[in-house]
Amino acid sequence: MSTNGVHRIVAFDGICNLCNSTVNWIIDHDPKQQFKFIALQEIDRLKTGNTEQKEAYTLLKNELIDTSSDLSSVLLIEDGQLYKKSTAVLKICKQLSGLYPVLHTYIIIPQALRDLIYDLIAQNRYRWFGKREQCRVPSHDLKQRFL
Repeated sequence: MSTNGVHRIVAFDGICNLCNSTVNWIIDHDPKQQFKFIALQEIDRLKTGNTEQKEAYTLLKNELIDTSSDLSSVLLIEDGQLYKKSTAVLKICKQLSGLYPVLHTYIIIPQALRDLIYDLIAQNRYRWFGKREQCRVPSHDLKQRFL
């Protein structure tokens, strides 16, 4: 959980194989279970959820996230802030177990350059890694980790 007692929320493209593998990787390296997850395709469902879900929905909509046309960015909500693309990935790495927090040092690279590399991967993710027919359905064991 973040410093204010609210989980960090990761929004991801629910049909992207790379994105789903990344969620699995985060879960495997998040022993404190501080991250919760939501597929970008499911964002509108949050507006009628619990307080945490409604706050996430409001923040995402205030940032004008258009989930009907742009699913190319992983998003991180942390302490009421929304982070996108490479910044979100590096901030996630900072909270994981093992040596992964060291990757956060790449934050010193200018964001424009980091996001250029991120965008290259994002634009080709379906071609390189494939996609699913429908969004991921979490297993019973992981259901509490998803909004």
